[in-house]
Amino acid sequence: MNPQKIFAICNLVAMGGWTLLIFTSRKHWVSTVLAGRVIPLLLATIYLCLLVAHWGESAGGFGSFEGSCVLVRRPVDAASGMGPLFSV
Repeated sequence: MNPQKIFAICNLVAMGGWTLLIFTSRKHWVSTVLAGRVIPLLLATIYLCLLVAHWGESAGGFGSFEGSCVLVRRPVDAASGMGPLFSV
């Protein structure tokens, strides 16, 4: 599966979580269990798998602004959550 598809799926899952929080906020189990624990754990697992699978493949780093910019030029880095950290 390509990084763009993973990113799109994760965005849909996150939006689903927000929708659940908005429309079912009176149902405690939905906000606590599903939107509060299951969805974040699912997204964190996907992001961690992407990070581990592609660890060390990028020439960038966190030591400088230029290195950070290099990190998000690769689609897999953007899909693994690095993009929102540095996009301004």
